[in-house]
Amino acid sequence: MGTVILRKINKRFGGVEVLCDIDLEIADGALVVVVGPSGCGKSTLLRLVAGLEEATSGVIEIAGRDVTHMPPAKRRIAMVFQSYALYPHMSVYDNMAFGLKLARHDKAQIRARIDEAARLLQIDHLLDRKPRALSGGQRQRVAMGRALVREPAVFLFDEPLSNLDAALRVGMRLEIARLQRELGATMLYVTHDQTEAMTLAQTIVVMRDGRIEQMGAPLELYRRPRNLFVAGFIGTPAMNVLPAEVGASDAAGVVLRIPGSDAVRLPPCAEVRPGDRVTLGIRPEHLRLGSTEERSENDIAVPGTITHVEHLGAETHVYLDTTADVEGGAQRLTISTRRLASVEPGQLRTALAARDACHIFNAAGELASHAAP
Repeated sequence: MGTVILRKINKRFGGVEVLCDIDLEIADGALVVVVGPSGCGKSTLLRLVAGLEEATSGVIEIAGRDVTHMPPAKRRIAMVFQSYALYPHMSVYDNMAFGLKLARHDKAQIRARIDEAARLLQIDHLLDRKPRALSGGQRQRVAMGRALVREPAVFLFDEPLSNLDAALRVGMRLEIARLQRELGATMLYVTHDQTEAMTLAQTIVVMRDGRIEQMGAPLELYRRPRNLFVAGFIGTPAMNVLPAEVGASDAAGVVLRIPGSDAVRLPPCAEVRPGDRVTLGIRPEHLRLGSTEERSENDIAVPGTITHVEHLGAETHVYLDTTADVEGGAQRLTISTRRLASVEPGQLRTALAARDACHIFNAAGELASHAAP
């Protein structure tokens, strides 16, 4: 069993609190991705599980054993780092075999494990080469193979794709996902790239300032972010946010006053009151370009000026600055469309969105009402 359980984990470096009351349970065979901005504590969390750092307090269990104070070698884990850390003077085979030789496995067993790992990773034709003769993607496969042959209870990945170019990152994401499915392996994967998190994870853990902000399935976090931080971090482009004030709130719905726009009635929300200052959140793909005249009774409409257009092939991103100044500056909206919009910077247009596509966040930034699925 490759379960990982963290209970009330705290970590301090001197007087600096890096992790605070972390509770996390990873089921056997699950692929969990920890994501967050630089300095949020995600790599420290991984190092605690690996045994490379010791928790200030709390308990860590791996495969049913308390490993809180065990050295890394006894934890049945294998780690893949951002740097490949291959021995340049050794062949691919010898790099993969090095740990097994130190553990005094017999030659036949070493050969069998390496052949199987090389087949899974599609590097069986590279076993005689030295690392300098490999591409970045091939080197990362070797690093993964070195972990795989150890037959660990848990695989730990510390931003393993950061040094690869965009095309290789996509390919390696697919390889890691395929490998996890074939092996049924437990994997804890750390990254700052939310695209990796959304495409790889069965469960995403979003961290900020040493705490877990939210965890759940990728689409759950995307559709129902717990707060403005998660809403802005999960999703590319990020969620649009507009300040608003509650004019009325009753069983008929919530009336919001948005600077530069007419008041709009949204579905009922019991968590806000008249006079509350709130934030309206709208995903870029839920906005469309139009005009005030095209607005239906179920739409919100925010006029503005087109500032930039990005044609990305399959979709177009249109950036629009609202005409209403809010606290000294216009709000910028991003509209994502699969239509090749015939718009140019400088044009006056209106961003439209259906009212059930809107999230409402209260004054504390916590989700009060989410968009319809």
